[in-house]
Amino acid sequence: MRLASVRETRRLAGMLKETSKNSPLVLVVEDQELIQELLITVFEHEHISLICKGTVAEGIDALDQEPDVVILDLHLPDGRGTDVFREIRRRGLSARVAIATGTIDATLISQAREMDPDLLIQKPYRINDLLAWVRQANPREAVLA
Repeated sequence: MRLASVRETRRLAGMLKETSKNSPLVLVVEDQELIQELLITVFEHEHISLICKGTVAEGIDALDQEPDVVILDLHLPDGRGTDVFREIRRRGLSARVAIATGTIDATLISQAREMDPDLLIQKPYRINDLLAWVRQANPREAVLA
Protein backbone atom coordinates (compact mmCIF):
# COMPACT_ATOMS: atom_id res chain seq x y z
CA MET A 1 0.00 0.00 0.00
CA ARG A 2 1.38 3.39 -0.96
CA LEU A 3 2.03 5.98 1.71
CA ALA A 4 -0.58 8.32 0.24
CA SER A 5 -3.23 5.58 0.40
CA VAL A 6 -2.53 5.00 4.09
CA ARG A 7 -2.67 8.72 4.83
CA GLU A 8 -5.79 9.11 2.70
CA THR A 9 -7.61 6.38 4.61
CA ARG A 10 -6.60 7.86 7.97
CA ARG A 11 -7.41 11.39 6.89
CA LEU A 12 -10.82 10.62 5.40
CA ALA A 13 -11.83 8.66 8.48
CA GLY A 14 -11.04 11.62 10.71
CA MET A 15 -11.79 14.54 8.44
CA LEU A 16 -15.17 13.79 6.98
CA LYS A 17 -16.76 14.60 10.31
CA GLU A 18 -14.63 17.77 10.65
CA THR A 19 -15.17 19.32 7.22
CA SER A 20 -17.71 22.02 6.69
CA LYS A 21 -20.74 21.32 4.55
CA ASN A 22 -19.42 24.13 2.35
CA SER A 23 -16.07 22.40 1.90
CA PRO A 24 -15.48 20.91 -1.54
CA LEU A 25 -14.39 17.33 -2.10
CA VAL A 26 -11.10 17.55 -4.01
CA LEU A 27 -9.61 14.77 -6.11
CA VAL A 28 -5.91 15.09 -6.90
CA VAL A 29 -4.44 12.78 -9.53
CA GLU A 30 -0.69 13.21 -9.09
CA ASP A 31 2.04 10.56 -9.21
CA GLN A 32 4.71 12.50 -7.30
CA GLU A 33 4.36 11.49 -3.67
CA LEU A 34 6.11 14.64 -2.43
CA ILE A 35 3.44 16.79 -4.09
CA GLN A 36 0.71 14.49 -2.75
CA GLU A 37 2.09 14.85 0.78
CA LEU A 38 2.27 18.63 0.48
CA LEU A 39 -1.31 18.86 -0.75
CA ILE A 40 -2.52 16.45 1.94
CA THR A 41 -0.85 18.53 4.65
CA VAL A 42 -2.16 21.87 3.40
CA PHE A 43 -5.70 20.75 2.58
CA GLU A 44 -5.99 18.80 5.83
CA HIS A 45 -4.98 21.95 7.73
CA GLU A 46 -7.69 23.87 5.85
CA HIS A 47 -10.32 21.16 6.58
CA ILE A 48 -10.82 20.38 2.91
CA SER A 49 -11.58 16.76 2.04
CA LEU A 50 -8.92 15.42 -0.29
CA ILE A 51 -8.54 12.18 -2.20
CA CYS A 52 -5.11 11.53 -3.74
CA LYS A 53 -4.56 9.04 -6.54
CA GLY A 54 -1.42 8.37 -8.54
CA THR A 55 -2.58 6.99 -11.89
CA VAL A 56 -5.17 7.62 -14.60
CA ALA A 57 -6.93 4.36 -13.73
CA GLU A 58 -7.13 5.24 -10.01
CA GLY A 59 -8.30 8.75 -10.87
CA ILE A 60 -11.09 7.47 -13.09
CA ASP A 61 -12.20 5.04 -10.38
CA ALA A 62 -12.26 7.90 -7.85
CA LEU A 63 -14.69 9.86 -10.03
CA ASP A 64 -17.39 7.60 -8.60
CA GLN A 65 -17.13 9.77 -5.46
CA GLU A 66 -18.24 12.79 -7.55
CA PRO A 67 -15.60 15.32 -6.49
CA ASP A 68 -16.37 19.01 -6.69
CA VAL A 69 -12.83 19.90 -7.78
CA VAL A 70 -10.26 17.80 -9.66
CA ILE A 71 -6.56 18.64 -9.91
CA LEU A 72 -4.79 16.62 -12.60
CA ASP A 73 -1.11 16.16 -13.29
CA LEU A 74 -0.59 16.10 -17.06
CA HIS A 75 2.01 13.30 -17.03
CA LEU A 76 1.02 10.11 -15.19
CA PRO A 77 2.54 6.61 -15.27
CA ASP A 78 -0.34 5.10 -17.26
CA GLY A 79 -1.38 8.04 -19.43
CA ARG A 80 -2.22 11.71 -19.25
CA GLY A 81 -4.36 13.68 -16.86
CA THR A 82 -6.40 14.72 -19.88
CA ASP A 83 -7.65 11.10 -20.03
CA VAL A 84 -9.28 11.65 -16.63
CA PHE A 85 -10.62 15.01 -17.84
CA ARG A 86 -12.24 13.33 -20.85
CA GLU A 87 -13.92 10.84 -18.49
CA ILE A 88 -15.22 13.72 -16.34
CA ARG A 89 -16.80 15.21 -19.44
CA ARG A 90 -18.11 11.84 -20.67
CA ARG A 91 -19.87 11.30 -17.33
CA GLY A 92 -21.27 14.83 -17.34
CA LEU A 93 -19.75 15.64 -13.95
CA SER A 94 -19.85 19.27 -12.86
CA ALA A 95 -16.41 19.19 -11.23
CA ARG A 96 -14.12 22.17 -11.75
CA VAL A 97 -10.86 20.95 -13.29
CA ALA A 98 -7.29 22.18 -12.96
CA ILE A 99 -4.44 20.70 -14.99
CA ALA A 100 -0.97 21.06 -13.49
CA THR A 101 2.12 20.42 -15.55
CA GLY A 102 5.84 20.78 -15.45
CA THR A 103 6.21 20.17 -19.17
CA ILE A 104 7.69 22.70 -21.57
CA ASP A 105 6.24 20.84 -24.57
CA ALA A 106 4.16 23.53 -26.27
CA THR A 107 2.09 20.93 -28.14
CA LEU A 108 1.03 19.14 -24.94
CA ILE A 109 0.24 22.42 -23.24
CA SER A 110 -1.80 23.53 -26.24
CA GLN A 111 -3.72 20.24 -26.30
CA ALA A 112 -4.49 20.58 -22.60
CA ARG A 113 -5.58 24.20 -23.06
CA GLU A 114 -7.91 23.18 -25.93
CA MET A 115 -9.83 20.98 -23.50
CA ASP A 116 -10.75 24.21 -21.68
CA PRO A 117 -9.87 23.36 -18.08
CA ASP A 118 -10.93 25.85 -15.44
CA LEU A 119 -7.26 26.30 -14.57
CA LEU A 120 -4.02 25.37 -16.32
CA ILE A 121 -1.14 25.84 -13.91
CA GLN A 122 2.59 25.43 -14.46
CA LYS A 123 4.74 23.54 -11.95
CA PRO A 124 6.20 24.54 -9.69
CA TYR A 125 3.16 26.46 -8.51
CA ARG A 126 2.50 28.31 -5.30
CA ILE A 127 0.38 26.13 -3.06
CA ASN A 128 -1.49 29.17 -1.73
CA ASP A 129 -2.56 30.09 -5.27
CA LEU A 130 -3.93 26.58 -5.83
CA LEU A 131 -5.66 26.60 -2.45
CA ALA A 132 -7.28 29.96 -3.23
CA TRP A 133 -8.50 28.61 -6.57
CA VAL A 134 -9.95 25.50 -4.91
CA ARG A 135 -11.86 27.66 -2.44
CA GLN A 136 -13.16 29.85 -5.26
CA ALA A 137 -13.85 26.88 -7.55
CA ASN A 138 -16.10 25.34 -4.92
CA PRO A 139 -19.49 25.11 -6.64
CA ARG A 140 -21.09 26.26 -3.39
CA GLU A 141 -18.96 29.41 -3.46
CA ALA A 142 -18.03 32.09 -6.00
CA VAL A 143 -16.17 30.80 -9.05
CA LEU A 144 -12.87 32.38 -10.11
CA ALA A 145 -13.51 34.44 -13.25
